[in-house]
Amino acid sequence: MVAIFLPSKRRWAGFRAEAHAIVHFEQQGYHLISQNGRVGRAEVDLLLWNPDSQRLLAVEVKYRSRNWEQLPLNPRQARRIYRAARQLRPDALRTHEPEFVLCVLSGDLESPQIQVFANIWESWD
Repeated sequence: MVAIFLPSKRRWAGFRAEAHAIVHFEQQGYHLISQNGRVGRAEVDLLLWNPDSQRLLAVEVKYRSRNWEQLPLNPRQARRIYRAARQLRPDALRTHEPEFVLCVLSGDLESPQIQVFANIWESWD
């Protein structure tokens, strides 16, 4: 018998949310550099590059089936993700500082609402 790995409902929803986020940013001219890149305990959901605007984005993707009142990420988590994104940059983009962006998807995952929050926190060294 062959063992088949099936992700939990929560992980599956996360995969689908990231796929929707990738499409959203690709429609704006971004190219995916890395997905779920890890540095130590930190994981960068999406690292994206837009060659036209010369912007490097570190995107944290969160999915909520219902409305939410507070940001689903605290400054300490954001700082850890930002630092990991700096380390995950390809050599060709070392001169570009990543911008930290929070992408929250809500509602039905067939056609979710997407909200992007930029400049929530300032850059950290």
